[in-house]
Amino acid sequence: MIWRIIVQKQVIFSFEEGWPRPKPIECMCLCGLLFNFVRIVHACVLLTKAGPSPALRLFLFDLCWVFAFWAFTCYVFGVAQTLLMSNRTLYDLWLKTSPKFVDKLGLFTTLFPVLFLNIGSIGSGIYAASGNGYMANVFMRVGYLTAAIYTLILGIFTIFIGRRLLVLLNSPKILKTHHIRVKSSKLRSNAIKVKATVVIAAFALWAMGMIATLFACVRAPIISNYILAMFCSAFVSFIGPGFSSLILLAFVLYPRLITGMAILSISNERIDYPRVEFGPAQKKPATLEAFPKDSRFRDMGDDDIFSTSANFLVPMSPVNCTHPDPSEENYKSTVSNESQTMFTHFSHWQGVDAQTLIEPSPFKSTQHRS
Repeated sequence: MIWRIIVQKQVIFSFEEGWPRPKPIECMCLCGLLFNFVRIVHACVLLTKAGPSPALRLFLFDLCWVFAFWAFTCYVFGVAQTLLMSNRTLYDLWLKTSPKFVDKLGLFTTLFPVLFLNIGSIGSGIYAASGNGYMANVFMRVGYLTAAIYTLILGIFTIFIGRRLLVLLNSPKILKTHHIRVKSSKLRSNAIKVKATVVIAAFALWAMGMIATLFACVRAPIISNYILAMFCSAFVSFIGPGFSSLILLAFVLYPRLITGMAILSISNERIDYPRVEFGPAQKKPATLEAFPKDSRFRDMGDDDIFSTSANFLVPMSPVNCTHPDPSEENYKSTVSNESQTMFTHFSHWQGVDAQTLIEPSPFKSTQHRS
């Protein structure tokens, strides 16, 4: 986090649209640091008995999990906002809703645990300190049931948006239909990464919801039994590091998963059409080494630049060389019928030289002179 903020000059929130939008990696790191810091403070308070108030202890215990939920929600909605800024077409295909609705939904999911979880813990602590055990138990159950419902809905939402994103990543034809150029290898690596993250995150959220439901229903028998209390405490304490370790282990076993965090790259630079030389060595497919100067063609795969037919390669937009001045500003390449017919049948033009291919049509030349 220090490296990204200080050295790389990254920001935690962006206010470009007049609305605070979290950056996924920076906000996740910040919330993770706050989660561990509050856990350390809570442990020090329990060990040193510096804060005897039950309200303070319960507040510190629930506050750390608020930051844990924030880390997840900020990452999910930060990825959505980053995708909105990079490629609106893919954003609409993925979420199919307005950006303002996504902003409001992200704000609601961020503020929900702060309002309900902390109110339940503080109210339970206050009534417990005053000796009203019934109301303390009611507030405690409200807090745990709220956490269970929140984690259940958040897990379902994670599965829903993850499945929609996987459908796009596993359907390159849909992306190509909307003129989204992505390398096939990058699509496969991101699909595996998204699948692992979605499954592990949803399982972790639902596991937390299950523990919260148990505490809301049978909290007294659990805390009165030493074995059950230690088991639940260990499960709650290590669920975050455990599932985080599983995600890191997946990245270690498959290093290519961490490549291509942004699956798309767009720029405003001018597109230079590739120069294709026709010669006897046409049976071997061309590679991206033919276009080292153009970043767009370098980031694209072979399948995105060329379409194969009859064991040869054809440029996506053959240039109609009969245009009077190809250097004009409003010049657009068009596909002539002669070029399309010649490029469609390899056996017809295999022995044709380059001069014949670029020679203008007599009919069109006469028409232009007239």
